[in-house]
Amino acid sequence: MSEDFWKSCKLKYLIVITFLVLAGLAGGLVVSLPCRAEISSLGEKPVTMDFRDTDLKDAIGMLSVMTGWNMVVDKDVEGKVNVRFQDVPALQILSKILEINECQYEIEDNIIKVSRMPIITQSLPLEYALVSSVAPYLDALISSEGSFQLDEATNTIVVSDKKKNLEKIAVFLQQIDTPAKQLQSKSFTIKFIPVDSVVFLLEDYLSAEGKIEVDPLANTLLLTETSRNFVQLEKLLLNIDVYRAIEEMFTLRYALASSVVPLLENYLGPEDKLQVNEQTNEIILSSDLYTLKKIGALLDSLDTPAKQLQSKSFTVKYLYLEELASMVEENLSSLGEIIERNQARSMFVVKDTSYNLSKIEKLIKEADIFIPVKKTYEIKFAPLSSLAEQIEDILSDKGTLEIKEETFRFTVIDVKKNLDRIDTLVKKEDILQRQLISPVQFEEESLRNVLNLLSDEVRINMFISPEVKGKVTLRLGKPIPFLDALEAILTQNYCQYEIEDNIITISKMPVFSQSFSLQYALASTLTPSIDTFLSAQGNSYLDEATNTIIVSDKEAKIEEIAAFIAELDTPAKQLQSKSFTVKYLYLEELASMLEENLSSLGEIIERNEARSMFVVKDTSYNLSKIEKVIKQADIFIPLKKTYEIKFAPLSSLA
Repeated sequence: MSEDFWKSCKLKYLIVITFLVLAGLAGGLVVSLPCRAEISSLGEKPVTMDFRDTDLKDAIGMLSVMTGWNMVVDKDVEGKVNVRFQDVPALQILSKILEINECQYEIEDNIIKVSRMPIITQSLPLEYALVSSVAPYLDALISSEGSFQLDEATNTIVVSDKKKNLEKIAVFLQQIDTPAKQLQSKSFTIKFIPVDSVVFLLEDYLSAEGKIEVDPLANTLLLTETSRNFVQLEKLLLNIDVYRAIEEMFTLRYALASSVVPLLENYLGPEDKLQVNEQTNEIILSSDLYTLKKIGALLDSLDTPAKQLQSKSFTVKYLYLEELASMVEENLSSLGEIIERNQARSMFVVKDTSYNLSKIEKLIKEADIFIPVKKTYEIKFAPLSSLAEQIEDILSDKGTLEIKEETFRFTVIDVKKNLDRIDTLVKKEDILQRQLISPVQFEEESLRNVLNLLSDEVRINMFISPEVKGKVTLRLGKPIPFLDALEAILTQNYCQYEIEDNIITISKMPVFSQSFSLQYALASTLTPSIDTFLSAQGNSYLDEATNTIIVSDKEAKIEEIAAFIAELDTPAKQLQSKSFTVKYLYLEELASMLEENLSSLGEIIERNEARSMFVVKDTSYNLSKIEKVIKQADIFIPLKKTYEIKFAPLSSLA
């Protein structure tokens, strides 16, 4: 018989047997067939099976017929199989088609029992990952029959599902529950405590994989930690970084506490409290630890000599500048000094730290106070109205001036410093030299009458000598000093005045004589110029032998002439040159005589034998003396001598 015939017979046989087996399976069991082999040996034999939308129980029955296995199938086993196996061991085929349909088998006493996979509950604790962050992934892994619960307190996931699924979920959790997968970073800005203090507290709670990076300037930290530990550390951080008021006192050495306060207000929150003790220059602050640290650092940077050394000017109103300056010097710091004193403006400039300048300012306010003193002045010569204007400029803001014109007096109430200044002013202004007279005009008026009129106007006594006489012609178009007018009037009449004990004595000017011996200038050349200085009563006499001028005149004129002579009688003005011709003597013979008579400044600057002359440079007076020497020496002294001529024509030689 052919091979196809046997294949056909075998197929028919399998169909019949399968029918019988399936009928048994439908009842919950498969009856064993004769001559069954052991499951383990048959399960390893490769077989080929092709299932096309086959009911799971039918597929199990067909596999039982083919292998001869005894199989017991639970009633709730159901499903479809749509897969082809080529040369695959039978047990693998069974495992696969059961797995597809969420079923399982177990072998017991050479019988295969098939049942639905049971639902198993398992607790899966996480070490690094946070259960709440893993939950979204479990929704995709859990079967339709499975479920899970999160226990955030213990960071555990309780999963109920089939074993196979549980294994997949466990593997997934193992893969993601690692430090590498669960490390995360976040930056935290610490509000109330210094970041260094926070790090100190958090370090004990860090995992081996965790780390903290700090930015002290921004008071921030970057936390890197596993998800599970990250949440715990974040909660700890929030519990630590809360506002807790601490009171601290800052004592400033150089800066002024009240001037620093506006800078601190930008750092303070609504709950913070700040007080200033100006007496001790202290700032008392109630705030959180971080704010205190920032403000402490700011104050340290500000409270230094370099930052606080500055200059300030102080105007002294009532005390003497030096009196107050000496008090200030006693209160300067080691860095302080008075760098300027201005008596005219009654002020000085102090360089010191801000705090010490404030103390000095208080000192000045306490010391420079108005202590009035009263004084009355009697004025003799100065115009009251003019003097009052000057006094008003001296008075302090609280000083007063009362004028009594009828008695030529005024009363001042002010501080001693200003009264001393008024004393000086009165002494300076209330003198005869400052007295003015009104515009006047005199035409050939008697000198004595004019003097009496002036005496009455300026309220001063005059003693007029009997010899004082004359006429006055004078016109004054505006007020001028009294003494200037008196000088002009007396000069016209060759008179003079003297003041002693506020009495003016008028007398005729005396005539004085004085000799002027000239050293460099020639007296005769100056006499014409000197005569122009002389008054009508003056005269001059020339003594050429001694090169002297004798002048007689009033003292003032004598002084003018003396100044004139002193200006001209100098080597620079009188050094000049003059040429001399020698008639009778040898040039060198006369020159040697002249050199003996030269002054220390003189010299012979030129000698000309051909022209028999030389040039001398010396002062005017000495040149006149040299001229006299030459006139006396270069004279004709005749000598007689006879010559006998041998060859030259006598007439031509003669």
